[in-house]
Amino acid sequence: DSQGRGITEITNIGQEPLGYVVEALSWQVIDGEDRYEPTSAFMAVPPNFRLGPGQSRIVRVGFRKPQPQPVERAYRLAVQEVPPETGEAGVALVYRHLLAVFIAPAGGARPQSLEWSLSPGPGDDWRLRVTNTGNRRVSIRDVRVPQGKGEPVSVGSDRWSTVLAQTWRELRVPASLVNRAGVDLEVQYANASVKKVTVIPGTP
Repeated sequence: DSQGRGITEITNIGQEPLGYVVEALSWQVIDGEDRYEPTSAFMAVPPNFRLGPGQSRIVRVGFRKPQPQPVERAYRLAVQEVPPETGEAGVALVYRHLLAVFIAPAGGARPQSLEWSLSPGPGDDWRLRVTNTGNRRVSIRDVRVPQGKGEPVSVGSDRWSTVLAQTWRELRVPASLVNRAGVDLEVQYANASVKKVTVIPGTP
């Protein structure tokens, strides 16, 4: 909210009691890769707790200085499961959930602005880069290359789906999908909309 506060609810859907440790992280994309670092920009309460099977707990998030900036700020709330102790022959699988937390940009979000470029990559692949020049994140569900009457070929990636403001991501596109005129793309956004883009090698 405008005071820099929010809540999330965590539920143990398993059959055994679990402990949870909550950590606040800053989220940046540097050279196309996610980078997470511990941050004191906000706090989560409680920072650790325990839930029985089917139990839920509200976790409250509060920013210390929630003043908006021209560009949306991104963070992660890391929720680490802590399983009960197992016997010598036991195996415990634990999950670390990364929940997205954002501070909206001052003055609101500008219209979405993405720039696409294509350049030679390692081997026979090409590098497809998308740069978000806007002030708010863009969420992409998939990037596909149409194949005439055949099914489009997906070159998307789950880890590539969120392009934070003022950052870029890259995908590898097989050379067989690129011709002299470049490559035609069907970009599927998280809101289910689809946009067609033609990217010419060496040009945005």
